[in-house]
Amino acid sequence: MIKEVKSENIKEAAEVYSVSWIESHREICSNSFLMIHSPEVMEEKIRAAIKEGWKFYLYLSPEPLGVISIRENEISTLYVHPEMERKGIGSELLSFAERIISSSPFLWCRKDNRKAISFYEKRGYVITEEKVINKKMTEVKLLKS
Repeated sequence: MIKEVKSENIKEAAEVYSVSWIESHREICSNSFLMIHSPEVMEEKIRAAIKEGWKFYLYLSPEPLGVISIRENEISTLYVHPEMERKGIGSELLSFAERIISSSPFLWCRKDNRKAISFYEKRGYVITEEKVINKKMTEVKLLKS
């Protein structure tokens, strides 16, 4: 089941976001930087993003296992609990977001995240542009073709 993130489930969404973000950034970030991304910090990030117009959704089965955010036709914050990857949760969240978005869904992904890029390409996304964030990170824009 996928539910919109509201005050009653924001802590669960932040927990999934935190654990998954830390795992996905483990290879490129220091341990001290990773630990800054606690559930409490991620809850504040979610609250701030909601104020900016993002809608967050939580995948429950029945425990919280994934999170995604959407604003207009942009998808962001697609994270699945590391222990539950490759079980279709990410695909379900992505399909859910695509049904909500009216046209041309797109997202940004770290260029070095081959696992994620492959996931999106298998689902019909193509890289359309690239931007340098800093000397350690470049992101690519993936657009649903």
